[in-house]
Amino acid sequence: ITKKDLQALKIKSQNFIYLSKKINDNFNVSLQAFATGFQKPSTKSTIYIKGTYGLYLNYKQGIWAAKANGFYQHGKNSSGKKVSAYFAHLKGEVRPKPFIITAGVDYHSGHDQAKGNENYQATDHFFDLFYGVRHRYYGYMDLFENLSKASDNGGLIDAYSGFGAIIKEKFQLMLDFHYFSLQSRVKDPFSEENIMDKLSNF
Repeated sequence: ITKKDLQALKIKSQNFIYLSKKINDNFNVSLQAFATGFQKPSTKSTIYIKGTYGLYLNYKQGIWAAKANGFYQHGKNSSGKKVSAYFAHLKGEVRPKPFIITAGVDYHSGHDQAKGNENYQATDHFFDLFYGVRHRYYGYMDLFENLSKASDNGGLIDAYSGFGAIIKEKFQLMLDFHYFSLQSRVKDPFSEENIMDKLSNF
């Protein structure tokens, strides 16, 4: 692939809609929709559009808080392949001062490389988190800064829990546990004949 082709893979257009509604003092709902355009390599007029649609739910009352969101992607990726992918996030938190207790899960769909269905293989099922901030998630260790490469497009499941304490108004100490696993089956990088099972841990 040439340098010119690499430049063409960058986002060429980005449009979005954001709607938010405060249901009451404790509950808020918001909707987001993105249309992202990628220019086809070696062309000037062909743009592949990928749509991303999401719903956010946020609840907070006293020391209790919970949030959930889900996203779906469709259209075409930067190589022109059809896309059908999804993402889900669920997190709960309780703050009995000065402590903080959290638990949650992030679920990125991936592409199952062992599935024999032709229609399935003709579609990209990896959820592309190109808008998301990665450092604050997945253990603050930047393990999945490039999730597509790190999981071989197999997606990711991150189940986690945490315990912390508020030391000062703007300072807190947290201890988190993360269990990372693939969402879909991918080829074993150490053996071309083997397939890593779904839910294989990293």
